[in-house]
Amino acid sequence: MTTINQLTSELTNLISESRRRNPEIKQASEKSLSLLKTYHGSTPQAEAEFLATAVAHSAEFITPFVASCHTRNTKYSAIAVQCLNRLVSAKGLPVERLGEVLDALIEATHLAIEIQLKILQSLPSLFQNYSNEIKDQLVAKILQLCAILQSSNKVPVVASTAGATFLQLVIMVFEKVKLEDTSISESEKCYAVQFDSDESISVGPKAYDAYRVLLDLVHLLDKTRKPVFLQFPIQASENFRFELIENILINQSQLFLKHKELAHVLRIEIVPLLLRVFSSSKNFGVVVRISRVLLLLLKTLLTLLTVECEIVLSLLVFALTKESASPEWKKILSLEVFHGIMLNFDFIKGIFEKYDNKTHEADAGEGITLPKKIWSDYFSAVDTYVHSHRELLHVRTVLQPSSDAFDETGPNTLGKTIRPNGAQGTNHGTDAGISIQASTVKVAYLDLLDKSDPPPTTPPTYALYLILVSLNAFLEGTMNHVHELSARYPKAGHSLVFDFSQATLDEKLRLDVTCVSHLLKHNHEKVISMYLVFMYSTLDNVLFRSLVRSMQKLCHSSGLLDLESPRNSLLELLAKATINNEIAEGGPTDSGYSISSIVGTISSTIANTYLTHDLHVPYYHSRELHTRNVTCFKALVNLAISLGPKLQSQWKTILITLQWTDYYIQGISTDDASPSFAKGELTSSNNALPPPPKLNKTEIMAMQKIVSLLHDSFREYDNVAFFDLAKAICELSDVVLQSGRFSSPTDDTTGKNPFSDGRLDPCVYNRKYYINQLRDISESKKFLIESDKNWNFIVNYFIKLGTDRRLSDDIRILVVNSFDAVLNHITEEGFTVDHSNDGDGPNVIAETERKSLTPLMGFIEQLLAMDIPEELLVLNTEVEIILNVLNTLQSLLDRHGIFYKNSWDVVFKILNSPFKFSRFSEDDAIADATLKEKIRLLIVSAFDTMKLIMDEFLFSLSSYQVKILIDCLYNFSEQQFELNISFSSISYFWSISDYLRGVVTKLKSYSTVELRKKLEEAIKKDKDLTDVVTNSDNPNTLYSALWVYLLYILAQISVDNRSQVRNGSIQTFFRIIDSHGKYFPSWKVIYDTVLPRIFQLEIQIEALKSPPKPEQLESLDLVLQGYISMLTVYLSVFVQEGVYLEYWGGLLDYLEKLVLTNWIESNIVIFDGFNKILECFGVTPHPETSGLEKRFFQFWSQFSVSYNNILNKSYQVLLVAFMKSFAPLHEISEAYLTAEEIGNVLGVFNSCARYPILPDMVSDSTRCTELQSLVMANIRLLVSDDVIAQSLVIQQLGTLIVLPLSTRARIVKKLGDKASSFNRIPTFAAISHQSVNMLKEQLSKDLPMKTLVLDGCVSKLFKLLIEPARIQAKGALTDNDLWEECVTMVIELSAKIVSTFREDDTVNSIPLDLKHELWTIIMETLMLCVSAPGEGSSNDEFIIESYTQLRNLVIINSELQSIPDESLTNVVHLIWETSFFYSMNEVESQIYGSETTLIEGNTHTLVTFDFENNYGSTSPLKLFPNIALRRACLEDLTNFTSGTDDISKVANISLPYFFNRAGFALRRFVSDELLLNRLPLPKIQQVEFLSILHGLKVVLQTSPRNSRVAKDFMVLSPILLKCLPYAGRIPGGLKELEGLFKEII
Repeated sequence: MTTINQLTSELTNLISESRRRNPEIKQASEKSLSLLKTYHGSTPQAEAEFLATAVAHSAEFITPFVASCHTRNTKYSAIAVQCLNRLVSAKGLPVERLGEVLDALIEATHLAIEIQLKILQSLPSLFQNYSNEIKDQLVAKILQLCAILQSSNKVPVVASTAGATFLQLVIMVFEKVKLEDTSISESEKCYAVQFDSDESISVGPKAYDAYRVLLDLVHLLDKTRKPVFLQFPIQASENFRFELIENILINQSQLFLKHKELAHVLRIEIVPLLLRVFSSSKNFGVVVRISRVLLLLLKTLLTLLTVECEIVLSLLVFALTKESASPEWKKILSLEVFHGIMLNFDFIKGIFEKYDNKTHEADAGEGITLPKKIWSDYFSAVDTYVHSHRELLHVRTVLQPSSDAFDETGPNTLGKTIRPNGAQGTNHGTDAGISIQASTVKVAYLDLLDKSDPPPTTPPTYALYLILVSLNAFLEGTMNHVHELSARYPKAGHSLVFDFSQATLDEKLRLDVTCVSHLLKHNHEKVISMYLVFMYSTLDNVLFRSLVRSMQKLCHSSGLLDLESPRNSLLELLAKATINNEIAEGGPTDSGYSISSIVGTISSTIANTYLTHDLHVPYYHSRELHTRNVTCFKALVNLAISLGPKLQSQWKTILITLQWTDYYIQGISTDDASPSFAKGELTSSNNALPPPPKLNKTEIMAMQKIVSLLHDSFREYDNVAFFDLAKAICELSDVVLQSGRFSSPTDDTTGKNPFSDGRLDPCVYNRKYYINQLRDISESKKFLIESDKNWNFIVNYFIKLGTDRRLSDDIRILVVNSFDAVLNHITEEGFTVDHSNDGDGPNVIAETERKSLTPLMGFIEQLLAMDIPEELLVLNTEVEIILNVLNTLQSLLDRHGIFYKNSWDVVFKILNSPFKFSRFSEDDAIADATLKEKIRLLIVSAFDTMKLIMDEFLFSLSSYQVKILIDCLYNFSEQQFELNISFSSISYFWSISDYLRGVVTKLKSYSTVELRKKLEEAIKKDKDLTDVVTNSDNPNTLYSALWVYLLYILAQISVDNRSQVRNGSIQTFFRIIDSHGKYFPSWKVIYDTVLPRIFQLEIQIEALKSPPKPEQLESLDLVLQGYISMLTVYLSVFVQEGVYLEYWGGLLDYLEKLVLTNWIESNIVIFDGFNKILECFGVTPHPETSGLEKRFFQFWSQFSVSYNNILNKSYQVLLVAFMKSFAPLHEISEAYLTAEEIGNVLGVFNSCARYPILPDMVSDSTRCTELQSLVMANIRLLVSDDVIAQSLVIQQLGTLIVLPLSTRARIVKKLGDKASSFNRIPTFAAISHQSVNMLKEQLSKDLPMKTLVLDGCVSKLFKLLIEPARIQAKGALTDNDLWEECVTMVIELSAKIVSTFREDDTVNSIPLDLKHELWTIIMETLMLCVSAPGEGSSNDEFIIESYTQLRNLVIINSELQSIPDESLTNVVHLIWETSFFYSMNEVESQIYGSETTLIEGNTHTLVTFDFENNYGSTSPLKLFPNIALRRACLEDLTNFTSGTDDISKVANISLPYFFNRAGFALRRFVSDELLLNRLPLPKIQQVEFLSILHGLKVVLQTSPRNSRVAKDFMVLSPILLKCLPYAGRIPGGLKELEGLFKEII
């Protein structure tokens, strides 16, 4: 609904209500309604325009509403107020009648609550919309409306709403002034305001209204005067009136700066009133409100009210003093005001600049009151307050550990108390001290606006808490401000010390720096005094950390401002708080607590504690530390990091603290150098020491980390700052090194406690600490070496301590070790850091070279200049010092040797130093084990350096120094202190050989015949060699002689009594020969002067008959290997130089003698080398008439294989090497081998093949061992076209085939009980398989069979091959079993033999007994096939096939005279036995007897069996296996029997067997059919029955005229007739039987 519609509706209601009682209102309403009806718009804009113009310009429109209010009728007034409210919002009131409207509303204030609230609702809009029109009395009238409704007789909701509206309207009065100031001109300022009798100003109307309102509000507060402008009663409380003043200042403080009239009221009326009430009032709520106003004045109008604010601040400070007698709550309010000021450093700085930092005090005249020192007074007041309430703080003489009773809460908790269960509220607690939990209130006093009395449960330490957090805020702001100044002046660096003489320096910056400097300078003592109390009080963890942070900030700010006094005081305070860990006896506190008293108490406490110890017990200071000590420690180190370059002498405070902390954590120094605390290494605690601090790992790591950061900061120190630090360390080091031992308290007590007479003393429990620190800072400093002053200072100090024999041994050693670390650092930086940007790179490197070696020589020179000490321990120490120097030299050369170009003279002087001490080892009076060990280490270090020189700088040495190097290496190899040096020195002869090779390759005319002959003439003996090397000026001759001299010295070393040295020299000797032999000038000179020494060719074999020691054997092996390698490589050179036979002859003689000793290990090497020798001999040109081939074979064949060494695993390795050497030997000696020699060789092969033990982790089931493989390969080499050789090889292969059979069994039998312990007995399966394959290859060739038969080869081979078949040996895991392979070869060989027999059947050149022997083996093979495994075997097909082949071979050649009849009969009998399909039953067993042999009458018994009286057997059939073979045998038996009229030999033998077999089958058929009674006969019997009938028919058909056959058929006729009734039961049986009868007939 629109406003017009609402007004229309309300006017209609008003007309209706006033129709009878108030016709005037009715008429006025109708008139107003008629005006509204003229509106015909439809948009909000049109409506608003209509109301603001037509309605607002109609003065009569509001008449009904004004009249209604004056009636005091509730209904009328409600409608009227509602309509007026809408008109106010729509700006529809006529301006000229605003006063009437306000009067009407005043009349309505006596009506219902709803009307009153509606009136209050409309007033802000009315004042806002008609701000220009409401002025002068209208302002008073609108405020009167609120005052009326705010009276005490109003309901609370109306009164409170009226108060809020009144406050809002007052603010709007001043808001109108701001708007007026933007547009008013001077001519429009028509109101005069007079300040004093002689001063007045003109102001605008709105400013004038504000002035009068403000003045009357003050008059309302000051009851002695009445209001002039607001002439109506205001029944508001005093608190509300001050609230009005506060809100005006909060919202319009800037107006007071622009308007003098308002400022005048503020200065003359308000401030005095506030001060008077604050001082005199006991109303808590009023004082709270006044305190808020005062704080607001100080924050916003300090510049305007300079004098007044000074008085305010002085009053607040005075309230804190004891003289003020102020209640505690007023002091708290004062402290909260100051806390509010402290939160903003600009306020602090402004107050200080106004009152404390005045410089014109001296000019003040008589009678002039100078400004007070506000901050000085404040800090003095609170300092006094803190000290007077120390009983609440539970102050002790040491830091109190963390208390779990205090809750860990955040720092921003002013006004809140956080209880453990999370509930908020005050908590007095019973614990002394300050904590966020127990010392804060839920709501700050300044925020308690609705309280008339102070809270009854305020913690007693709340004021102390306020002081502490205020101090923290003060220092936080100070620190931030100092950092801002530092950022504005980057050149300040570590301090804000400005050059005020610079014309361009910012004046404001200068004044700011001066101001903050004076602020701290004038007040730091009181601040530190309070912090000292708080630090040793009972604080919770959060407050303690904030306290320490604040102290750190104060110290840091002081340092940046170069305020030494506060900086040094705070550093000492933190230092003492860190390391003071003993409590005085007699209580935690004392009277008169101050900085001096605390220090005195600490000192006396420590002294008293010290004296209470038992004089007979070693005293060690307590090592107790806790978390708060760690906090102070971290703060102190952080300050050292940030202020370090400006600490100067104050470094001692830092260093002493670090040292004591190191003692607390690490414990007392041990004999070794105590690790620096920054390294993070902890030493084990001495049992006599106090226990270590109970700090967790995280705290210790944090301490270590911050100390590490401190060390890192040293790197960027300038030379002056670094010198200050180094000087402080050295001075403290001298103090602790010169102080007495700490064996008992009766000794000098300096340094045994942290404090002495109030000063800090360095700790004597870790005397090495400062040496370590000097090392660490020297390593941390960037480019330390660039400053001569710093470098010389440090070097001289280290040398002074290192050579001072008054110091303990471990101290001196630590000094040298530390200096070593420093040297490593400065050389690393000087040589490796990129100096290209410095523009002085070469100079830095040269300086580093000079300054790094000179101090080392200084150490040694000063030690050598002194007399040799009488004390052995001192001598030991100085030897160790020189050892460290040598190690350092080695390290420097190792890492930076390329930079040392002009200092080799110094290097060699240092390297010669160990030999001065080495003679002591020979003096029994001086030498002891420790000293000898030190001298050994000296030699080790010296040699390492010499080795480094040779490795890296050999090519930079001149030629005359090479011999010196060789002799030096010889000396090192001969020394007896360190075996490894002797051994290692030998290996570096190799480096010299490389050097010589590099030199001679560049020389001209080096490798010439002329030079070689010249050298051979000049060098005849050892002395000649030395003369040439020393005196030769010709480079070619010199370097040629150096080669020989190098080998000569190595040969000298090869006679050393230490095996390692001896072996090393031999190995190096031959390595040089192998690699560089082609550069040797003359092999003859080497043979004459060098080789006799190292080869010892004149060795006495008699001395070698007993086994040598292992080390001797090793040396001999090395000689042999090297010798062989030399011959292998340089054989052609020997031929060329004519020393061929000399070298070979000596070698073979030497080898033959060594082999005869039967040393397995050496023989392995011999045959390995022999193999290489033969290979080389085969490809190297050599004289054809040398005859060496036969000597080689003679040497090889003289070796005999023995099984006596089977337990020695190396023996099989020897056999492998022996077998490997045969291949190259055969290649060069094949043409010279005789049949006898071949037989001997095969015998050796056979011995090796049947070696009874396998190597470890090797199996020969599927794969030959290495030895077996070599045997097979060597046998293949002997295969040739020579018949004898073929025969020998074939026989040998046959022997190898049967190795898995009897040979393995004999091995197991021979080992006896030991066989179970040998799990490496060979199976010979793989070599047997390979032999089969190789034999097949040989048999497939066109062999002279007749010759092989005659020489017995075939007979022997048959006997060997038949053995696997007899036992059906499986052999290796291949497709075919071993016995199958053997049978196959027998069949193939049999075919060739039978063919030879056919050719010889008439000639008979082969003896008949030999033929019989071979036929017997063939027949046996056939019989083995017939008796092979039964059905189901995987060999069925092979058995049948082999049987068939052999059967055909026998049958076809059965008429040969060479076949024995007995063997043929045995074969037929075996075939007859195999032709049975199933076993005999009881009846048949009785017929045949116990043996299944053909006896006379068996066949007749079978066919004439009495079936009437014998019913046969019901036993089930028991089938034989391999039915297929048995059917083949039955078929063959039939075929053997069938023939022509002239019956053959085989048929004659087979005929009775066949008919007997037929009688057996027919009898069983009839017998079983009688029992079955038409039940089906087993299938196998049906097959048997049909096969027998068919066979009988075939026999009749093929031999019809044979009387013997006919006779036998007549024997079968009875049984055949009995079969006739039953034959029809078998399919085809009757037909077969009928056909048979037809043949018979």
